[in-house]
Amino acid sequence: MEDVEKPDVDVVAEEAEL
Repeated sequence: MEDVEKPDVDVVAEEAEL
């Protein structure tokens, strides 16, 4: 997982589950 320059991906994924 290359979430170094794309930390937003993790945030969006967590919000999508809500």
